[in-house]
Amino acid sequence: MFEASISCCGCSPRGFEGLGIAEAPARKCVGRSLADGAAGLFGKSPRPVQAPRAIDSNIALAIVFIPLRNEFYYRCLTSRERRQRRLFVSPSRPQPQGNIMTKFTAYTIDNAKEASKGVLRDVKGAFGFVPNLQANMAESPELLAGYTALWDLFSKSTLTAHEQQVVYLTSNFENNCHYCMAGHTTLAKMIKMDESVITALRNGDVLPDAKMEALRRFTTTVVRTRGFAKDADVDAFIAAGYTRQNVLEVVLGVATKVLSNYTNHIAHTELDAFMSGNEWTKPTTATATDNI
Repeated sequence: MFEASISCCGCSPRGFEGLGIAEAPARKCVGRSLADGAAGLFGKSPRPVQAPRAIDSNIALAIVFIPLRNEFYYRCLTSRERRQRRLFVSPSRPQPQGNIMTKFTAYTIDNAKEASKGVLRDVKGAFGFVPNLQANMAESPELLAGYTALWDLFSKSTLTAHEQQVVYLTSNFENNCHYCMAGHTTLAKMIKMDESVITALRNGDVLPDAKMEALRRFTTTVVRTRGFAKDADVDAFIAAGYTRQNVLEVVLGVATKVLSNYTNHIAHTELDAFMSGNEWTKPTTATATDNI
């Protein structure tokens, strides 16, 4: 669920002129009642969503998202505009009923697509089994191959094994990925990372080591800003003892986790048995990251 403010044109002539429409519809606007329903879709309605009892067939509600303002603007549309396929939400469009969820297959080497089998064999050779993440990724041989390639490349970066896990765990925290957080917690323990560091990363807290904390903060910034880190952020990261190469290696690590985190969100990947004891739910409050 994302947050956005909602405003209404009120169907006034001035409001429509501002949107490039010369005249407002002659009939009474049903935008307000429809807007209540649409607002409910985005978590903004202060009361239960109810479909309007009567709707003029020539009037409909458009939801226009303005990214730079993080704002939804709704207004009435004429039938002509509706035919031009500019309508986002239509009162006449049937809505899905019940909880319908697409099921993704966790493939094995035996039943996977031919193009995925080779990568799955390599994964099994490295881990001793095929993790559920890669089993789900096998639906798309290209995604599976891309993720595996990025994973291998990041492992060869100049960041240490512990630093790589800082990037991974921080990305998992920011992207709220239960699967990868549990998995990388297990991997971090396997390479003997300090328990206090792992706990701090799982909680989004300040790391005890200043250089590692600089890495965590910079990774957090890269994820949250979608790469639009300020020059001051980059300078602070380098001043902490890192290099320009490390800056771009963080981008590589974050990109690797985008593929896995997003796949897990969409496919609802189940935890693997080896993650037992390291299950994770994102804390409702995080102290260190609030001020980044």
